[in-house]
Amino acid sequence: MRRTESTTRRVAVYTDGACLDNPGMGGWAWVLPDGPYESGFDSRTTNNRMELMAVIRALEALAGFGNIEVVTDSRYVSSCFEERWWEGWERRGWKTASRKPVKNQDLWRPLVGRVLDGGVTFRWVKGHRGNFWNEFADSQANEAARMQTSNRSKIMDSPGWEERYLASRDAKEKQGTPTDELGGDPFEGSTQLF
Repeated sequence: MRRTESTTRRVAVYTDGACLDNPGMGGWAWVLPDGPYESGFDSRTTNNRMELMAVIRALEALAGFGNIEVVTDSRYVSSCFEERWWEGWERRGWKTASRKPVKNQDLWRPLVGRVLDGGVTFRWVKGHRGNFWNEFADSQANEAARMQTSNRSKIMDSPGWEERYLASRDAKEKQGTPTDELGGDPFEGSTQLF
């Protein structure tokens, strides 16, 4: 891949999953602050699967960015990488410490592989505590679960959207408009894995 500004600049993506009943109808979503977003659904799933799907779909959609911080309210997702659960799973042949098969391997394996490729960090945020972008991702995931519909920003269909997103973000920051409602460095406290 040709190195462009989007392959070298860091972006934060907020992800969330939702499930009406567990298992039940589910939805997932990701959003770039002040930028594109996407959501999708599954008619019979679990909340954990939707949390994983949100991250997987975000990383697929944002493949043009070289450094991605995944911001999630899911300890299931963040702890796997922050506490390196995946190392034990691989060492034991994808079994838990109690020798049971790891649940959701069909999603964990490709996600772990993508994270091992580098350029991905994770930050956990407490859900439902007023973090604007986390709440937005939550609302999109819940709507996808309820309505069993997908939604995607049309801007992602046009070539070069990544560079336009970064230019827009930079312009807002120069004007003093925070692009991450937490303020300060949106990457402060993130876990760099590799």
